[in-house]
Amino acid sequence: MLDSKVSPTDVHLLKKEIEVLGELINEERLERKAEVDQLKLEMTTLKGLLNQIYPDFASQFEKAYEEERNRFNPEVMNVKTTKERAAS
Repeated sequence: MLDSKVSPTDVHLLKKEIEVLGELINEERLERKAEVDQLKLEMTTLKGLLNQIYPDFASQFEKAYEEERNRFNPEVMNVKTTKERAAS
């Protein structure tokens, strides 16, 4: 067997790396939350405007939403990665 020892410096460096990665993940999570909140606001605004223009929009939207929700399968969605979106 190999007799490998981990020095306190190695442990400290690993701890720092984990802390930095944790901070990055937290920042990403906050950015995604902000993006989702922005999309929610935009959707609410669009729905409100469409409801003003088309009085029966709300009922048509609910019907279309239910139909789409019944057909929706997120595993089949064509989701592009950031690299794929940048390339196109």
